[in-house]
Amino acid sequence: EMCDPMLDASQQLFLSYQAYNRTMYLRHFRQQDVTNMIQLIKNAGLQRMLTQRIMLYFLAVKQDINAAVNQKKLTQAIEEYEASLKYIIHSPMNSKLIDEKLEGAFDHWMSLSTHLSEFDAGQEEVALMIRTADELFKIADEVSLLYEDLGHKLSIGNAMTLAASQNVLTQRIAKSYVAMSYSDNPKHRRDLLTSVDLFEEQMLSMTRTSNSTEEFRAAVNVVKTMWKNYRRLVTSWDKIDEMTIVKVLEQANVMMATCDKVELAVQSYAQTIPEYRSFFEDAYGNPISKEENIAYQMHLAGLQRAYSQRLAIYFMMNALSIDTQLSHSRFESIINNYRANAKALEASPLKNDAINAQLAKTAKQWEAIEKYLDNPDKNKIETVLDQSTTLLATLDDLNQAYEAYMDELIKKK
Repeated sequence: EMCDPMLDASQQLFLSYQAYNRTMYLRHFRQQDVTNMIQLIKNAGLQRMLTQRIMLYFLAVKQDINAAVNQKKLTQAIEEYEASLKYIIHSPMNSKLIDEKLEGAFDHWMSLSTHLSEFDAGQEEVALMIRTADELFKIADEVSLLYEDLGHKLSIGNAMTLAASQNVLTQRIAKSYVAMSYSDNPKHRRDLLTSVDLFEEQMLSMTRTSNSTEEFRAAVNVVKTMWKNYRRLVTSWDKIDEMTIVKVLEQANVMMATCDKVELAVQSYAQTIPEYRSFFEDAYGNPISKEENIAYQMHLAGLQRAYSQRLAIYFMMNALSIDTQLSHSRFESIINNYRANAKALEASPLKNDAINAQLAKTAKQWEAIEKYLDNPDKNKIETVLDQSTTLLATLDDLNQAYEAYMDELIKKK
């Protein structure tokens, strides 16, 4: 009689942890994958409980303890277990090792389930059923830990995307600020404030990440310190002139450098994980070429996002004749770097259909914006700004495709 209220209390505790866990991840970064992993861990935990619950009510019915009620509870527990087992067996997020464990669980369940209606079973048969149920409990416990470990490994790609996104946002903010210097269109101010809010939301997410090392925490703290000054600078709109623009751009470069250190800290931590390290070297310790390194390809895709925003910044700077010599030099460098990275991404064999589709879209959008780059014209600023925004959105999708592809490779290891 005490089992059910204890179970209900435990379920409420689980739901509280689940709700808290969801606040630790951004809605912008593969929230569905986070939800799916929580559900898988939940089902593995449910199986642990149900193996014991099934034997509890089997023994109660066998000993004629409130048999009618407990028979109903037994039937319900069996149905729940079978539904749960089916759910996790067919999950696309399973690694090779998880699938192997689940094959064993299925075999044990087939053996146990055939005896759950045999209430006249002898002592030896019942003892075998209890051992089988305990083995199912053990497998479910191992699968639960494997899901936790897999979720931890898959979060590496997400952390890399998040760190690179911080870099991009510093440039999006600067782009909006420069745009405000020549145009009173309210959308530029809205875009700036939206980027500021998103940067702070992502920074909060990074401080809560499980991939936390001393190096990572130190890098994030530097970003937080530098951000206070940058935020104050870009939200001071009383006077926007050439001097304040140059100051904002230099501070944006400083912010970008600090965000780079966060990304490096994530990569440094990631290489302590064998599955991730295998992207960089083979089983004999020999380095793998950049063309065949999915982590490096993902890094290049992240850089393209930042270049798409810096391109628009220095198009405006040249068109408005602000700090002309430096602006021209940076503009040329950004264009050349973007082209080189695009060529490298196309040349890499590490692509699937989703990546190929996004690469084709980015190439088409680059062609549309590239024709304006030879002669920066003030009258074309709004056009280039719109196209840089469109290009960034597609590059975001490209980064998500690379992240998902990396996750698939990790699951196969």
